[in-house]
Amino acid sequence: MERQPFTSATVDGEMSLSELLAMFKAHWLLVSGSLAFALACAGIYLVQAPSQYEAAVTIKLGYFGYADMRKVPSWNIEKVLIENETGALNRMRGAEFQSSVISSLGWSEGKQVEVFKASYQVSNPADGHLRVTVRGMSPENAARAATASADMIISVHRALLEATAARKNRELVKVESDIADLETFLRSLDGPARKQSQPDSELQASNWLRIINNEKSQLRELQNQRLMLREMASAEFNSPTQTIGPISVSDQAVHPKARRVWFFSALVGVLLGVFLVTVVEIRRMNLGAASSSADGDVGIGSCR
Repeated sequence: MERQPFTSATVDGEMSLSELLAMFKAHWLLVSGSLAFALACAGIYLVQAPSQYEAAVTIKLGYFGYADMRKVPSWNIEKVLIENETGALNRMRGAEFQSSVISSLGWSEGKQVEVFKASYQVSNPADGHLRVTVRGMSPENAARAATASADMIISVHRALLEATAARKNRELVKVESDIADLETFLRSLDGPARKQSQPDSELQASNWLRIINNEKSQLRELQNQRLMLREMASAEFNSPTQTIGPISVSDQAVHPKARRVWFFSALVGVLLGVFLVTVVEIRRMNLGAASSSADGDVGIGSCR
């Protein structure tokens, strides 16, 4: 016997709960098939999708001593980051930096590289600190990727710190040379040389004294600069970029989350089944209404 449409819904456009349940009961195979299809797709996805594990490492940015040489002798040494947070973030988020990390790991193009690029994140959790989070297809690969990222920025900052130290050493060598020249000059003013250069007038004596005082003042400034450069080279005002604490690695895969995939797949399957049942019933109702209308027209024609 052919299944008839639900007449109450056809007449007034509304359907009671019992009629709704009866409709889905009549089409339980369609709902079950939709649910089974969605769950099968979820199972295939979970089998095909690579498991991803996440690792994180915190990096403390290094610093060096800095002072404005123009303010000598009223100088004050400050600790300045080798590279400020914004510069370090932009560097590490750049494609060139990430490519260097991938190259150091010896990875070629493939799933692991895709996972790395898609998951790589760098944040600034606190002043002077960076945090790198990255995923791998195994806990070991995730830890290696995080370690390589930290090692890469540490290497870059080490080179920057060494360049700064080399420049300060050159400045110190020049200051030492200038101090030696001034001390030699001032010593030459004593003893026989000074006696042979006695001024003939009070004006010459005043100019002579002014020259000596200027040279001594310049010597004191150079000596302050030498002290400042030596202190800036001390461990108190120099610290390399380094990692803080151990690298954290997830014990279980963070993606895909099987429970979440199963849940949403089941939900989609049920909703798909409801949609298909609704479409089938609406079509059946429309066909029934059209059939009734046609029968009515035939009856009227017969009466005529």
